[in-house]
Amino acid sequence: MRSIIPAALLGGLLLLPVDAFLTHRNPIDAWRTISLTVIERVEPPEPAVRVRVTAYCGGECCTGKWHVYNRTASGTKPRRYITVAADTDVFPFGTVIYLPGIGMVTVEDRGGAIKGNHLDIYVGLGPNKHEEALQFGSRFLTARVVYQPEGMR
Repeated sequence: MRSIIPAALLGGLLLLPVDAFLTHRNPIDAWRTISLTVIERVEPPEPAVRVRVTAYCGGECCTGKWHVYNRTASGTKPRRYITVAADTDVFPFGTVIYLPGIGMVTVEDRGGAIKGNHLDIYVGLGPNKHEEALQFGSRFLTARVVYQPEGMR
């Protein structure tokens, strides 16, 4: 599998191969290599989806259990403001979603109360994280699915 990095291009998203950056010491040479290479076709963005966004901490108060190993339902280590819990029938594990004002998030967890177009953002584990999750509140945002795992569309 080829590694990719996102790069902004005219307000869209372009996926570039990392190989070019690893084989050249000079970034200008890397960009020349990329400009001469046919880059995988970029699909048009998915239509906007209206989602309800809330937040949760890694403590027992939000998850119902104490996370000794601090792992998500997909087996990954949760990342602050990147990991989201979702209804995996709507957004399968590995789906990357752009949320305005927050950025790119990845579906890596799920929860019993998360149904339909509801995303729950992980805000961390530690002192004051539960208060941070409560202060986040509930917001309705227009999201865009940037990437969905193959076979899950």
